[in-house]
Amino acid sequence: MRRLLCILLATAPWSIAQAQLTGTVDAPALGLAFAIPAGWSGMEQDGTWGLVREDVAGTVFISTHEHRDLKALEQDMTAVPTDDPANSIQQIGPVRHPLPNAIELDFQGTMEWQPVWIGTVGMISDAGGPGLTIVALGQGTEPNLPLLEAAMSVVQSVRFTPPVVLPLVEQWRTHLNGTRLTYVSRYNSPSGTDGGLGGGTTTYLTIDLCPQGGYVMTEASDLTISGEDATVAQGQGREERGTWSVEGHGTEGARLVLRASDGRMRSYTVEDRGGATMLDGERWFRTTTSDGSYAPACEP
Repeated sequence: MRRLLCILLATAPWSIAQAQLTGTVDAPALGLAFAIPAGWSGMEQDGTWGLVREDVAGTVFISTHEHRDLKALEQDMTAVPTDDPANSIQQIGPVRHPLPNAIELDFQGTMEWQPVWIGTVGMISDAGGPGLTIVALGQGTEPNLPLLEAAMSVVQSVRFTPPVVLPLVEQWRTHLNGTRLTYVSRYNSPSGTDGGLGGGTTTYLTIDLCPQGGYVMTEASDLTISGEDATVAQGQGREERGTWSVEGHGTEGARLVLRASDGRMRSYTVEDRGGATMLDGERWFRTTTSDGSYAPACEP
C-alpha cells in the first residue's frame, strides 16, 4: 500500500486535456490488456495508466505489481502506512473477492490533507506476468459510484496472456547476468571549530546477480569520527538473498526485479546513459568476474 500511495501522489491529478487513450489498452510485453470504459479516456505515465471523465470527479488508476499469489498481495494491500499525517488512510470493511484471482478493498482518509475515498482491486496474473492494481480515487468522505463502476468495468475487461519478451528486456538480462552492481553514497559533516569533531558516513550497497538466478544484496556503512586528538572508525553491514529477473516496464522499458527469500520484493527501472548503468535514475557501477575483488560472489 505504501508503494500504491506513492504512485497516486506522484501522478494525481491528471487532466482531461492530457487523456488521449480510448478503446483497448494492449501491453503484450506485460502480458495484459484491458478496456477503457465508454465515455472515459486515459493516458500512460511510467507504467501507470490514469482514466478520467469530464463529468466525474476522480481518477481510475491502473498499475502493475509483481505478486504471484493472493495472500502476499493481500498482505501488501492491507499494510497501511501510519507515519504521514498528511497522507493517512484506513481500511473500511472486510476484504472481498470479486473474482477468483482478485481481492477488493476500500479505504478512507486523507491525501495531501484532502479527504479521499479509495476503492481498490488487486489481480493476480494466471499467465506468468505481472498482476494489476485498479484504484478508484475520489475526493470526499463517501464513495463515488460512477468512479467505482468504471473501475469495476476495467476489472471485468482484464485479460492476462504470457508476456512477450522485448529485445530490450533480453538485452538487459544478458548485460546484468553474472555481474555485481555497486552504489556508493557519501555524507560528510566537517567540524565547526578548529580541533573539533567532524566525521562522515559512506554507505556501500552491492547486488551480485548470479547466473543461477539468485542474488546477494549486501549493505555496509562506514562511520568515521575524527578530531585533533582522536579518530574513530566503525563499520556495519547486512545481507539479503533471493532470486532476480529482468521484466518489462510499461510498454517499452525494462526493470530489475529482486524477490527476497522472505517474500519482500524490490524493483528498479534500468537505463543506459552513455554507458553508465542507472537504476531508478541513480548511477550504479557494474563489474564482472574479471574485476578481481569487485567480482560478484557467485558459486561456480
